[in-house]
Amino acid sequence: MNFLYYLFIIFFVSLIITRKWRLSAYLFIIFLPLGNIFQSNILFSGLSLINISALTFIIISLSNPNVKKNIRDLDQFQSLSINFIIFYFLIFNNIYICKFDLLVRDADTFRIILDILKNSLIGMAYILIIINSHYLIRSKILYRAISIGTFIVFLSMLFSYQLMALGFLVNTDMETISAFDKVNIRLSGFYDGDVNAAASFLIVVFGYFLSLYEKKKKPIVTFFLVVCFAGMLFTGSRGVALAIAAIFILFIINNSSKFSIKSFFGLIFISTVLYFIFYFQGTTITDRLFSDQSQEEIYIYNESFRFIRWKTLLQDMIANPSFFLLGNLHTPPIGPQNQVIISPHNEYVRVLYFGGILLFFYYIKLYYKIFKINRIIKKTNGLTIIYSFVGMIMTYMFLSNFVNQYFPIILILLGFNNYSQSNNKQTME
Repeated sequence: MNFLYYLFIIFFVSLIITRKWRLSAYLFIIFLPLGNIFQSNILFSGLSLINISALTFIIISLSNPNVKKNIRDLDQFQSLSINFIIFYFLIFNNIYICKFDLLVRDADTFRIILDILKNSLIGMAYILIIINSHYLIRSKILYRAISIGTFIVFLSMLFSYQLMALGFLVNTDMETISAFDKVNIRLSGFYDGDVNAAASFLIVVFGYFLSLYEKKKKPIVTFFLVVCFAGMLFTGSRGVALAIAAIFILFIINNSSKFSIKSFFGLIFISTVLYFIFYFQGTTITDRLFSDQSQEEIYIYNESFRFIRWKTLLQDMIANPSFFLLGNLHTPPIGPQNQVIISPHNEYVRVLYFGGILLFFYYIKLYYKIFKINRIIKKTNGLTIIYSFVGMIMTYMFLSNFVNQYFPIILILLGFNNYSQSNNKQTME
């Protein structure tokens, strides 16, 4: 696969030479969740296609005089989205990378600087996307790129075994359930993260397409709802299964007053399709939810092991009061499976433990602003952010994930729709 990797590098260099800004933006968004394609440890200790596409987009943007580069005159959706990116990519992720590299991996200075640089490049590319988002939305680049990126994630799950046979890097997770005498294979395909992170990513995109479906029931939107649902089943995530139930309850409540015969039959059709998908692919989730597991499996796989991790990290903070201000300053304690707790399987605990209480409150304030901004959307009858938002905050209760790659972009997409509704002037090209 190294041959294909270098072909992609040559392709991105050609984009820089020809200054194809729109295409570089398009590819950056598509590759955001696809960091597992062609990862290579040959070039600068592992530059993924996300890193390469981010660097390409930044170089082309800085050399293009027509590309907006300042953060003046942004709408509140763009500002909130940029704050989300600054928190994760320019502040918290870099703090976490430093501590992880120093305390767990015992990495040298060069490796730490390189990891921070790669992370910061993605953040800078994100910010340039957000600053120029109105143009990218009007030219339909953001919507199409999100759709294609999500579809590639799904296809890489669907054809995981075929891709592995061809030599591609595909994420899988095997889990033995002794009560059923079987091994469940959980899949995340090319997604840049484990199976739970992939499920968290898909449910946010699912929420976005559900908000589109709520306003206009187009066949293409229904198709992507099915794609996201099927992909989530491949991951076998229990937390996402509960989040889907909560989102559907919200959807029914929000639409109960305008329920028609047409929407009723549409809901029956989608429910039937989703049921058959669940029937053929949902056994991983049901096995993990309802199995009568052994004590060892309960300790490793069930939710109880997450609570043990949370309790261990919080006890470590109480024993070291300085952690409340500065976050963790030594090697994290040992948790379940006799491993150092790097991932507590709770994003809020992770931010508090590694970032400190000030950074934690800043993080919670961002969530509060997102919740408030949804009330603005409701006043203009725009597309709601609540389905994606609920999907994210619920899955983050049981997962540790750096950032949902498409959530900031979905936020500005829905924000642009909101201003289009309120001004009744802006139209998509």
